[in-house]
Amino acid sequence: MKHETKNQSSKGLSSEERIPPMYDPMDLANGSYGKHIEKYLGRSPIDGPPGYVFQKVTYSAGSAAGKSAVAGMYKLCPDHMGYIYNNSDSVMTIPTSAVDISIVVVVPTGNVDAGNNVIGASASLDIVVGDYVTYNAEGGATMGGLVDGKTYYVNYRNGATFAVSETTAGPSYATIDITSTGNSSQTFTFNGTVTSTAHGLIAGETVVYSSNGTAIGGLVDGTTYFVHFATANLFTLALTLAGRPILLTSTGNATQTFTHDGEIRINQDGADLASGNDPTPAGISGEAKLVPGDMILGSILQLIDTRSTENRTGFVTAGLVSNDSATPDSYGPELATDPSTFITGSAISGGKTHSAARLSALSVASPNLSIYSPTIVSTAVNDLAPASIGAPINAINVSGISSGQSNQIRFNLTIYALVGARQKTISHYTQPDPSFRMSCLTRQYAEHPVSLIN
Repeated sequence: MKHETKNQSSKGLSSEERIPPMYDPMDLANGSYGKHIEKYLGRSPIDGPPGYVFQKVTYSAGSAAGKSAVAGMYKLCPDHMGYIYNNSDSVMTIPTSAVDISIVVVVPTGNVDAGNNVIGASASLDIVVGDYVTYNAEGGATMGGLVDGKTYYVNYRNGATFAVSETTAGPSYATIDITSTGNSSQTFTFNGTVTSTAHGLIAGETVVYSSNGTAIGGLVDGTTYFVHFATANLFTLALTLAGRPILLTSTGNATQTFTHDGEIRINQDGADLASGNDPTPAGISGEAKLVPGDMILGSILQLIDTRSTENRTGFVTAGLVSNDSATPDSYGPELATDPSTFITGSAISGGKTHSAARLSALSVASPNLSIYSPTIVSTAVNDLAPASIGAPINAINVSGISSGQSNQIRFNLTIYALVGARQKTISHYTQPDPSFRMSCLTRQYAEHPVSLIN
């Protein structure tokens, strides 16, 4: 009996049932807030918003090859799921021959042959099958079968007439069925592309143009542009994320460059990116992701280093750092320029640096779950736009590594959130659980934002 009494708390809980005041560093380092939090997953709190269920969603980023330093960053803000950053900017020199000047054609309704699915211009066009063309309704009725602002492929051309398809091959290569003639101000913009073999860009990323002489017509030296459309070897540009392609009116000079900052997006608006370079979230599909209206309570950014023990060179620096930038995409200019120095200099509770060779697990976590002021996932229209969000950044930097090893280093981002009811997959509506109150998620905290296991 004495033995049993010794293992009972004053409230009659066994040592197994008692909840320690701090999260287990081993759990955190491996991407979890632990069993005392995980047991509430899939349950609806009795005092929470009606219809919301406590869930976690894990996003897994792809790796970056050929880099001497790789960092994972996550800012707890409405629209961003996270990034991988590497410190080697990609600079593309673009000769004049790689710039394809834009051709804009106004197509009145009388030039649209819906019966044969062909579109006519007023004069013969200098285009070939396989060229890219962007349709714009110009504020009027949209041509039936096409989408305003979308880029298509020319799959037929005969003098001044042409037809378009969704892709250059496969089932979608079939000519699009034109069901109505649109309006007489609508336009088709051909080409306006920049070619660079295996550029690695995806739509939505940014590049900085440097003219180094005569600028490409339509572009301004030193300006940052968004990639509007991209294939493996060419891309078009826009002034804003949702803007239309910029018209290129001349080819510039032979020494002009585009610089890409080397960021690879993990996830944007909870939607998988459609690209060959897409670091698709592991195990995430359909509704098993955050969407507008979900409420983020906390996050854990975890380092995944798959190098063998004997090949683990370099150092890992991690911390929960302040952010002085109003633009979520930049993650703070200091952090993007020199992650290790910035982390050690500004991390909350001090950053931690550790030899990669002796490190088996590491993460940076929100110190507690925020039930009183959760971050509500916003709508896509606000994504990537400047916003005054002062949330700190989960940051991990791995430096001093062999360029042949960087593709073995990546990051997982686990989000704990109250998720609105879905019809399937991540969250069904459930009856509130009387044994689960929101305060159940606040009984523990992290002793330090960084957890590491040797």
